[in-house]
Amino acid sequence: SALPEEGGYYVWVRRAMGDFWGFQEAWQSLASSVFDMAIYPTLFVAYLIRLVPYFAENHRGLIVGICMMAVCVALNLADIRVVGMTSLGLFFLLSAPFAVLVILAGVNLYWLNATRHEFSEALTHQTDQANLLTRRADSADERYAQLKGQFQVTSEKLGLTQSELGRARTLASQIQSQQREAVTKLNNELSKKASTEDVNKVSTDANAKIGDLSNDLAGTKKDLTDALTGTKGELSGAIARTHDELVALAHKSDRDYFEFTLARRGGRQKVGTVTLILRKTTPKKNQFTVGIISDDQTTERKDKSVNEPLYFLARGASTPLELVVNKLSKDSISGYVSTPKGFFASVPNVLQARPES
Repeated sequence: SALPEEGGYYVWVRRAMGDFWGFQEAWQSLASSVFDMAIYPTLFVAYLIRLVPYFAENHRGLIVGICMMAVCVALNLADIRVVGMTSLGLFFLLSAPFAVLVILAGVNLYWLNATRHEFSEALTHQTDQANLLTRRADSADERYAQLKGQFQVTSEKLGLTQSELGRARTLASQIQSQQREAVTKLNNELSKKASTEDVNKVSTDANAKIGDLSNDLAGTKKDLTDALTGTKGELSGAIARTHDELVALAHKSDRDYFEFTLARRGGRQKVGTVTLILRKTTPKKNQFTVGIISDDQTTERKDKSVNEPLYFLARGASTPLELVVNKLSKDSISGYVSTPKGFFASVPNVLQARPES
């Protein structure tokens, strides 16, 4: 200590300002200590009654305050080391709640960060699941449009074949009925013990009728085969590989055809309400990947082959739209889009764009 004397403020003031002011400071410190010593027990009793109402009855709070003052007086009358140790203990006791609050704050901060990390991972997982479901839904729509388009084309091409097949079945039923009648008539003649000449005559007539019906059946079978062959040819020729074939197909079809060319990777072209985007080309495998924007939805057709029809749906179309790429180079593709008649009424089709063709 700089001043190795007991007396506190009295010693400091007397040494600095003289005996008179030292005397004044001693009496003022003694007077202030009276009120200062009364404040702390009063506050302690007030807080205690607030927490434990039991001490508010029968002057119990006053008794606690007197006991507290007695303890403080005893400590001050004791050795200075006792006062110092008591002050140090009270310091740690008062600091303990703040230390607990700091520790709890650290624990809560760690828990908050851990929870936020788990929530972020869960949100990312849910987002990935939602994207996966969206891609699966788009793939299902694409597959549905493909199958619907193929079914529509096959149904249109097989309309004549179905009628021919029905006629052949009716004719076959008639032949079987006439054969049964002929056999029944022959048996009746035999049961009457007719002469050999009569039996031969009836048999000859029956064979002649059966021969005529067989010829009719063979002709119908040939017609049916020819119809099926023609239908197969029409189906195999439904894809136009050149501009001239596309013009010919447009003349004999009840659909509209619109040509397009994507000249670079990432290039776009709008055909009616549909936008086409070239993603990539693979000339060695004769394959390409194209993006289709229709009704504000984007779908990708990956690794598709040249002259392979791609079907997709568009709002307001009675049948699926058809996309065919018939030319492919290193960074470009060309082809056409087929739609129901009049679906892109404001866009010139292949016949209107080149009427000389």
